[in-house]
Amino acid sequence: MVDEIRTIGERHADSIRELHEGRHGLPIVLVCAGLADSGEALVKNGASRMQIANVHTLGALKPDECASYVEQMLGRCGIKDPEEESNSIAKRIAERSEGWPQHLHTETAALFWGLGKAGCDLGKVDFKAVEDQAAAYGKRSYQARRSMEMWKAEDLIAAVMVAVPEDGMKAGGFSMSSNGQRAPMIRHGDCPREWMRTCCWIT
Repeated sequence: MVDEIRTIGERHADSIRELHEGRHGLPIVLVCAGLADSGEALVKNGASRMQIANVHTLGALKPDECASYVEQMLGRCGIKDPEEESNSIAKRIAERSEGWPQHLHTETAALFWGLGKAGCDLGKVDFKAVEDQAAAYGKRSYQARRSMEMWKAEDLIAAVMVAVPEDGMKAGGFSMSSNGQRAPMIRHGDCPREWMRTCCWIT
């Protein structure tokens, strides 16, 4: 199995194509794992003969699976999760992770950061600081995964977030500036770059 296949580069592309096309003459089935854009990376590097039935999307983990993971991690450090459900650290992290493995990873990393600060005493852990640390880890993780296109779109995304009122915006012939004034609709090509932080448009 090849993990993190989205990071494939020219150096390994030939080997991946050979396995994908079965040119090696060996009884090997290539199994690739990665994020949602992994298919694009494979196609870009010549591994394009993928059938729909051979692409499997993994859903989120179940709450009890997340909790079990945290309990085992704590157990390896000789720490027992509180039995009272209201005080269960495992259940708290399972809920905060929403079942996504990457979120579960950042939440548990932050928990052990907090345990380190508290001398491995669960009762002395500052869970507000742990949550802040988990948010920082998560932000850093997702920023590292952003494509160049997403980095370039940062101004546009910020403009939309600022411009859209809390009660939403309906499609129509007007755009909404950040000060709440209606203006004639502005299309992408008509909006100067310096406007991007103060307006959004509907096309």
